[in-house]
Amino acid sequence: MTPNTIISQMSGRQFAKLLNREFTAANRGLGKLSYAELGRSCGVTGKWLRKLAEQQGTPSTLTIRLVLYTLGYEVDGPEEDVVPHLQGKDCYIDALHSPNRPRKQLTANDITLSAESAGAPK
Repeated sequence: MTPNTIISQMSGRQFAKLLNREFTAANRGLGKLSYAELGRSCGVTGKWLRKLAEQQGTPSTLTIRLVLYTLGYEVDGPEEDVVPHLQGKDCYIDALHSPNRPRKQLTANDITLSAESAGAPK
């Protein structure tokens, strides 16, 4: 399954759980990640990301792609929508958004883990 297929099958609840899991992992050490900081890096508001993490809204595919790409996940064809959005919002950061940055592959297992932690059926 390609990253784009996985992203298109991700529900708002699964995205919320994945986002919460990423925040927990990022905030284990000394550095702290905030929704406002991530939002600025993605070209969306931190308030919107917080609502999505609390399952109060439905993320667009672009929002999911922006967040995952900024967090270091691989997305299909970022030059088509993600990079232009980031550049248009003046939030493209080479260290985060460069095509040369090593990226994690989003797997169906990531979604399954998110669904299980949400109590949703597989």
